[in-house]
Amino acid sequence: MTSNPPPISITDPADPRLAPFRSLRVRTEAGEEIPVAEGLRVLTALVAYGAPLRSVVTTPRDLPAVEALISPAGSVPIAVADRAIVSDLIGYRFHGGVLAALEPPATAIPLTALGSRIVALDRLDKGDNVGAIARTALAFGFTGLIYDRAGTTPFGRSAIRVSRGSVFGLAVRGSDDLAADLAGLTASDFDVIGATQDGTQDPRALAARGRDHCALVLGNEGEGLSREISATLGTTVRIPIDPRVESLNVAAAAAILCHALAPR
Repeated sequence: MTSNPPPISITDPADPRLAPFRSLRVRTEAGEEIPVAEGLRVLTALVAYGAPLRSVVTTPRDLPAVEALISPAGSVPIAVADRAIVSDLIGYRFHGGVLAALEPPATAIPLTALGSRIVALDRLDKGDNVGAIARTALAFGFTGLIYDRAGTTPFGRSAIRVSRGSVFGLAVRGSDDLAADLAGLTASDFDVIGATQDGTQDPRALAARGRDHCALVLGNEGEGLSREISATLGTTVRIPIDPRVESLNVAAAAAILCHALAPR
């Protein structure tokens, strides 16, 4: 088993070894080359999921906990810096104590690698929503996630943070043609279910269907499902709500529907 090298003491925020963490506030999350996670709890989950760690930056206070977590995982460089230096590096006040850079996950995986319960995201814009959906999906027995590459990656910083690393517990496919992927799932006998405000099914009816292979499709926060995606659906579902409320947040809707479709 390979042991970690000794921690590196950093005193200059311009140190080139910290390049993956530089200016996080101003970097876009759509298609970042190097995913970055924040916080000891998230790092704990990433290690548990076997996420591919590239390097870690931490403060002297959190160093013992970080070393205890990742030393068994092999050779992962650890840089130690005061909180003020890390704040200067990333471009905002640093509170979390830990930053982890990860190897970019392979998302060009086949549909067959996604398992039997899949969440598909049609052009979602907000990393917080994507992260919350990933966490919910894993909690309720889903095995895979497809995201439209025109939307937000589930490996952006906010998605990883909100998912608490759960996205690394799912098989993830980045799709250049989500409609074609959904048609492929239908051809493979998946029950492809779209969440819409005028859907024909109630979530309780979904639970009674008991299908072993299903894909739940969730649409963009403002526009919902596109016309092209809607044409691929075998079933549509709506969540009955008080008419004074226009709609639910997509992450809240995902929690209700993933629970309804969870394996019994």
